[in-house]
Amino acid sequence: MLIRSTGLLLLTLSLACGDDDSPSDGGPSDAVSVDSGLLDGSPEDTPQDTPPDIPLDVPPDTFDAGPACDGPPGLYRAPHCTELADGVRAYSPNYWLWSDGVDKERFIALPEGGLIDTSDPNNWIYPVGTRVWKNFIVDGLRIETRLLEKYEEGSGFDSWNTLTYVWNEAQDAVEEVNGGLENALGTDHDIPTRGMCIQCHGQTGRTDFLTSFTAIQLNHDDAGFSLAELNDEGWLSEPISIRDAVIPGTPEESDALGYLHANCGNCHGNRLAPSGLSMWVDVGLDSVEDTATYMTAVGVPSLRLDGDATVRIVPGDSAASVAFRRMQSRMVGLQMPPIGTEVVDDEGSLEVQTWIDGLEE
Repeated sequence: MLIRSTGLLLLTLSLACGDDDSPSDGGPSDAVSVDSGLLDGSPEDTPQDTPPDIPLDVPPDTFDAGPACDGPPGLYRAPHCTELADGVRAYSPNYWLWSDGVDKERFIALPEGGLIDTSDPNNWIYPVGTRVWKNFIVDGLRIETRLLEKYEEGSGFDSWNTLTYVWNEAQDAVEEVNGGLENALGTDHDIPTRGMCIQCHGQTGRTDFLTSFTAIQLNHDDAGFSLAELNDEGWLSEPISIRDAVIPGTPEESDALGYLHANCGNCHGNRLAPSGLSMWVDVGLDSVEDTATYMTAVGVPSLRLDGDATVRIVPGDSAASVAFRRMQSRMVGLQMPPIGTEVVDDEGSLEVQTWIDGLEE
């Protein structure tokens, strides 16, 4: 952590800038006479035990750069923990992962000259040196920052470092957390272990697992980095059509499918998805019926029964749908998502419920 001394800073600045030994305003020279036992004011001839007269009337705030920032590696510009470092871009996904109502900020930086391999528009490969940060905020206070950094060629979870940090109350420093931390900074927010990160992200089966920084998630006009900007600024090896990067259906249908995409697609998101249930939405689909969610869930028997519920999604009946019941549960072993949440997302549940109840039987 950088430690500053205001007094030392003022002393240094005064010596360097304020004590010019040349005459000022045409007045008499400040040189010390030989009779005084000193030479003509040359620094090397001035006795070291005789300090110069240091002006102390400089306002303290003149040189105060603010609190030092010992924040997450590479995210903020010193000295403040508020200005982003060069090359760091803020972004916001279309569809949010539920984290018990905690606010989040997301940022990404590519290495100089780095390019995202988008030859498969549904499975992006990020260059070595890519960094992605996510702040978790409770009541305006940053509690945790997660950092993902790609450190070697290849793809998948094993090519990335996963680091977690907890902030201090002053919001000017973080400390790395190993082994997780419950109720960080006295809140209800829990910092996960690396094993929990793997449990969510390591099972995706996708080329790389940044499920919030993808074509569909960034195809918006809101604040933050967008797919259009990625295309225009040359971040992608192959540009992706704005028209293709949408979730099909009515607003109600796309909202529900987008919610499942963001909250379930990280695990249930590929041909090897658990139980064969996939809720990831690919680029370039024309209809709701073309989505993996519809094909692997609607009217499909469930391998995990929930009481009298035996079908993943029953058209027109959310109450009888196993997928919806598990969204509504926070019972260990039954709830979905299985970790990272202790509170049901009422708003997201309503979107999914509205879609299911509107499906034709």
